[in-house]
Amino acid sequence: RKTAHTCIFILISLLCQPQAMFKLLTVAAFVSLASANLVSLYTLDERSGDVAADSIGRNDGRFVNGVKLGLPGAWRASLAPRFRAKKDTCAMVPDDRSFHLSEGTIGFAFRADSVEGFQGLLAKDTAGQDTAGDLSIYLKDDQVVARFQSTGRDEVYLSSMYGLQAGRWYVVVFSFGRAGATLSLNAVEQERASHFTTDWRQNTNNFVFAGLNWNTDPSDFFSGRLDHVFVMDRQLSARDALSLAMPDWLAEQPTTTTATSTTATTRRVTTTTTRTAATRPTTTQATTTHATRPTTTHATHPATTQATTVQACPTFRPCRCKPGAVATPMMDRNGCPSCSCLVSAPRSSSTTTATPRTRPTTTKTEELTTEPSTTTTTTT
Repeated sequence: RKTAHTCIFILISLLCQPQAMFKLLTVAAFVSLASANLVSLYTLDERSGDVAADSIGRNDGRFVNGVKLGLPGAWRASLAPRFRAKKDTCAMVPDDRSFHLSEGTIGFAFRADSVEGFQGLLAKDTAGQDTAGDLSIYLKDDQVVARFQSTGRDEVYLSSMYGLQAGRWYVVVFSFGRAGATLSLNAVEQERASHFTTDWRQNTNNFVFAGLNWNTDPSDFFSGRLDHVFVMDRQLSARDALSLAMPDWLAEQPTTTTATSTTATTRRVTTTTTRTAATRPTTTQATTTHATRPTTTHATHPATTQATTVQACPTFRPCRCKPGAVATPMMDRNGCPSCSCLVSAPRSSSTTTATPRTRPTTTKTEELTTEPSTTTTTTT
């Protein structure tokens, strides 16, 4: 009882002292970050051979079909391999018990030769939905999409903003655990599914870099470079994870922003409002010897004109679905035709039906380095 009373007294004291509570939370966050461990780190800086070495753990992988090695990487001191989709090149890492995590953070840097079509970036997945935690991260034209699924029909899609460009480096971070699933790009959170708490404890699939493994063999290959693939055993924010796994990349970023200064163009409805100049009513007074009568002149009310410009939707491309799934038409967050893959028949008696997450259509123009903002031009 004495111990319980002591704990209650300490808690009340902290609540009454906000500064002390803030310090306690700061220490707790630091302890969580310090306790995070890199399970595997693939720097991919090899200059020869076919081994994709794990710099931290024991989970070495191998390059397949003649990957070109030793090219400039995501920052000045790094090297990276170049993959070519036409030659079915990729890297494969066998599953290991160290990957069976209740929470985790995965990240990598990529530079695409092209942002057209469907290209797999990283996957720990397989055909069907036999195990929980299947993960596929891929490029769908100029957008990064993460598909995370549980057993049965439960799955979630997280997507980045549009407007990614070929020939530029981007850093992707995906985390999962009790706080849900989160996708970030260049240390900026893109989308979160707080309700989706699936983990990797049952995920026994192999890793594939620069492709997907939705079939018996890897497919949907990527053309471009990958750098510094990492797996951590804690669910961290993108910036905290990168401070441990890619500190050199963070050090080279502009200090005034949290991400690259590249402006991403979104296919959204933009509205421009122009207002004509208006003046306040003015009063002039004319005086004679007989009488004084004020003369008042009023300005007209401001006239407002509004012009709306709608940018065209991209060319619609059918879904590339895993075996056992069917393409379902839908509209994306910009009101453009899109589709999603849903399992054709449930594998269990669960009645849960997951719908791919889409963002509502807005009238905002997003920029990669800042929060979305509305563009309004006013001239006077």
